[in-house]
This record gives sequence, C-alpha cells and structure tokens, in this order.
Amino acid sequence: MAVPARTTVQYAKGFTIQYLPGYKVVTIFGSVGKAAPATRYALVPRGKAHPAGFPASQVIEIPIRSLVGLSSLHVALVDFLNANDVLVGLGSLQYVSAAPVRQRIAQGKIFAVGDGRE
Repeated sequence: MAVPARTTVQYAKGFTIQYLPGYKVVTIFGSVGKAAPATRYALVPRGKAHPAGFPASQVIEIPIRSLVGLSSLHVALVDFLNANDVLVGLGSLQYVSAAPVRQRIAQGKIFAVGDGRE
C-alpha cells in the first residue's frame, strides 16, 4: 500500500498533522481537548537526521519496522493496512481473529505483552 505524502483528516479528532521540510509532526491532544498538555511526535524518514527539539522517545522513523498494539482494535487497523508484518506484540492474544495475525502468533512472531495490570 502506497503512503501518501499528505493526508486529509475528515473525521478523526484529537490530533493534528503538520508538514515540515523533511518530516511531519503529529500533535496528540490530552483527553480534555487543546487545553490539556499535548504530546508531539516527529515522523522522520528512516535514515534521515532527526529534527532538533524532539527527545529520541518522540522521534518515530518511518516506515515503522515494529508495532505493539494494546487493543484488539489495533489488530483490525493493522490488518486493514495490510501491515501485519510489523506487528510484534499485543496486550492479549485472546481475542485475535484475523487469520494473518493468528498465523504470526502461531509462528512465534507476535507475543503477549500484557495490559499493564499484571
């Protein structure tokens, strides 16, 4: 699946995407809207220099190589994007029904990481 250089967000809320020379900034707003502290992530093409002003934990090299999903919803989104090969962990393996993901679980390529309550 080709990734567009720009995307148009029609329905989703709670974040913005800013296009800067050589990278994108995704700002995710707190649960009470724009008044709450926001978290910013720089999406940088793999192999390119990281922009100043972002700690390493807030720089995501794209395309991503691995992803851990903590909800069964994440499985559906990854499957929809035909990106099952990047999924390496899930909060729980119990409710996964997507055949490609079940196969990767059986192959030992996807692990349960817990939901934080353990």
